[in-house]
Amino acid sequence: MRKLLKWTGISVGALVGLLLIFYLVTYLSTNHRIHKQYTVQVKPLDIPVDAAMLAYGSHLFVVKGCCALSLSEKPVV
Repeated sequence: MRKLLKWTGISVGALVGLLLIFYLVTYLSTNHRIHKQYTVQVKPLDIPVDAAMLAYGSHLFVVKGCCALSLSEKPVV
């Protein structure tokens, strides 16, 4: 009986140790991936701001009619 309890204790201890190692490896791996920083090169946007584009934007605003005239994001039904 004593041998059985001894080997059961060793088995449970080994299982707990393996679970702790698995948890630690998973935690460190996930933490590393979450905090990884990427370098991004931002390309400047070429937005023309001339009278023709402003007139076109005004036309789209009037034609779509998705917002109230005060631009309060309330749908016009």
